[in-house]
Amino acid sequence: MKLNDIKIKRNVLLNPGPATTTDTVKLAQVVPDICPREKEFAGLMKGLRSDLLKVAHAPENQYTTVLFCGSGTVNLDICINSLVPADKKILVVNNGAYNARAVEICQMYHLPHIDLKSSIFEQPDLNAVERTLKENPDVAVVYCCHHETGTGVLNPIREIGALAHKYGAIFITDTTSSLGMIPVDVDGNGRTLIHNRQD
Repeated sequence: MKLNDIKIKRNVLLNPGPATTTDTVKLAQVVPDICPREKEFAGLMKGLRSDLLKVAHAPENQYTTVLFCGSGTVNLDICINSLVPADKKILVVNNGAYNARAVEICQMYHLPHIDLKSSIFEQPDLNAVERTLKENPDVAVVYCCHHETGTGVLNPIREIGALAHKYGAIFITDTTSSLGMIPVDVDGNGRTLIHNRQD
């Protein structure tokens, strides 16, 4: 049997996140197994890390990428629980499902956090973000999803990132449904730390 003769069942995915792919894309993934301890695997990972920097317009001499294996939530989990110092807080700019997930992670780890909720149908109020940062000088990290796939709201990460840095905080954004489709310039976005879920 030839690969071209294989018939692949087509499912309609109605949830946000995963997208259907063509048979040619699926079949392109049928390759010999690679041992993760071999040079070929290391070379593949190095190429992926380099290519991700290009997608985000991040100069390789100033930035790096770190790859984690797991669900998208695992990656979000790692970013949040690794970057919030013990005596500081995280501000979650929450206007949708993926921002709410960040709040849940904070709750599970008992991380001090501020859940700045707003309408799921609108961009967050930047004045409220700045006011919260001004009133809470112990905020060390700010998180906001770039594109809330449930509603389609595109959050102003450039402006939120600039506010985070103005008040001395790190900014994390989830770009799963925007990276590679909507231009993201890491230098232009105020040294945004991009977290890309792979659900």
